[in-house]
Amino acid sequence: MNFGSTMKMAKMWKEFQGEHPMFCRFLNAVKTEGMREGTILEVVVTTPEGKKMTSNIKVSRKDMELFQNLGNLK
Repeated sequence: MNFGSTMKMAKMWKEFQGEHPMFCRFLNAVKTEGMREGTILEVVVTTPEGKKMTSNIKVSRKDMELFQNLGNLK
């Protein structure tokens, strides 16, 4: 990732945090208190029409390494 792209992503993340502060607090709580190998991570997406799509994973050691590296991109 080049410097320009990194700066653009940082700006977009800052805007996202301003628009969705409760979600960002939730992510921080999960990062510090709840995410470890063996955790079940579930995502539910509900469309404006009410259709729900759900998926989950059991977090592995490799997943944790990926999440930690993504967290270091800040």
